[in-house]
Amino acid sequence: EITQRTLRGGATNAAYIGSVDFTSRSDIRKTLAAGIVEYSLEGILGFGLQGWNNLYGDHQGQRRGETSLISAMGHSYKSGRLMNCFAEVIQFNKPTYILERTKKLPPEQRKACAIHITIENNYLGDTQQLLKYYKEQETGQEFSIIGLTNEQLDEYADYLQEKLAGDGKIHGFIEQHDASTFGVEEYFDVIKKYEDMGYEVHFVSLDYAGRMSTKGCVASSGSGSDKRDLMKRLQAHALKHKYALMTAWQ
Repeated sequence: EITQRTLRGGATNAAYIGSVDFTSRSDIRKTLAAGIVEYSLEGILGFGLQGWNNLYGDHQGQRRGETSLISAMGHSYKSGRLMNCFAEVIQFNKPTYILERTKKLPPEQRKACAIHITIENNYLGDTQQLLKYYKEQETGQEFSIIGLTNEQLDEYADYLQEKLAGDGKIHGFIEQHDASTFGVEEYFDVIKKYEDMGYEVHFVSLDYAGRMSTKGCVASSGSGSDKRDLMKRLQAHALKHKYALMTAWQ
């Protein structure tokens, strides 16, 4: 996977992603073939609400590399929907490997993950909400997470492990970070950690970008320019690393 490219004159450009040389027939053909793979329906991530999938048109889900932004006022269930989408990606999708570095591995060594990063809520409460979400989806009845016995804790620990990391599933992870110091570099480090663990990252729900620190972002001109730069950096990273990013803004 190319992350740097030597340019004419020997210079390097760390921002380089790809190119096509129209004087080279083989380069054109290779680019067309790669484009067919890139824009196929392979790797589309569907969700648990039909109306939500309809928002994506004919694709019926979010493409790897795309960024979705939930824009809503306060107390409008932004965090809840981000958490639900994380759960639904794991529940309704099987791993689809699209990165060349992963395809080169034997099938038994390939693994995929979805990551829920929260800088708004407590990861302990989010884990309880995941249990509540899955149980209520299954039973159609309200599920209480209050006062669980030791036997129930054992039962539900096994239950959540199977739901979020069972055989043939996208593996789920939740991380909580401090919003006051969590900026783009810290976010990039989280993704790199899972890539270094051998995971192909399929989906990231970030709860939520509007609360992130803008340290390292450029404030060019006008109010909010550093925030726009933050979103641009997040979007570019998802595109380059080929994972679907979903976040929110108030």
